[in-house]
Amino acid sequence: MKIRTSIFCFLLIFACAGILLSRLDSQAVSDTVHSWTVVVDAGHGGNDPGKVGVNDALEKDINLKIALYLREYLTQEGIRVVMTRTTDTGLYSEDSTNKKSEDMKNRIEMIEENNGDLLVSIHQNSYTQEKYCGAQVFYYTGSQEGGRLAALVQESLISGADPENHRQAKENSDYYLLKKSSVPAIICECGFLSNYEECEKLTTDDYQKTIARCIADGILTYCAQTSR
Repeated sequence: MKIRTSIFCFLLIFACAGILLSRLDSQAVSDTVHSWTVVVDAGHGGNDPGKVGVNDALEKDINLKIALYLREYLTQEGIRVVMTRTTDTGLYSEDSTNKKSEDMKNRIEMIEENNGDLLVSIHQNSYTQEKYCGAQVFYYTGSQEGGRLAALVQESLISGADPENHRQAKENSDYYLLKKSSVPAIICECGFLSNYEECEKLTTDDYQKTIARCIADGILTYCAQTSR
């Protein structure tokens, strides 16, 4: 009887220790994620519509909706989110002689002013041929951390939204935001507005939420895996 009691006590202590360690690990991950500030950029806006879809949907509107859903999901997980815009506006003064240049510079300045740790810019793609489709994430050429973040978000977009998508995260040395960002930055091209089927999906709330959730999951994985 004493032996059985001893064994039972040992197993009980072992089980309790396992639960405690699991909670500590979860708390450590939670604390790691909570310390991040993510700048979420809804591309275009105001007098800059971006791409125009085959169903006349405007890129700037889709970008903003996905970005707002992304903010919601990240905030729920304790991440501090800074939005470059929350309405259909551009980041420029009306009397500016070069609105596009001023807009882009102001987006970069928001990273510095808000002590951002990551930049995630939401966009939509387009091409002259209707057959092309699929989300793709871009990062600045040579950026190791940008590449790691892009790969995680790309993987999440494929597994959670479009398993038939075979695109991979891709380097880019031309995009202004990627070049000028002082923190790991990615541009998420969420789909092709030139593809009828994909364009229709991108204008629905359900698919916009799915895309935003996938992007959020990729970001959260990156934050949890990254020590600072």
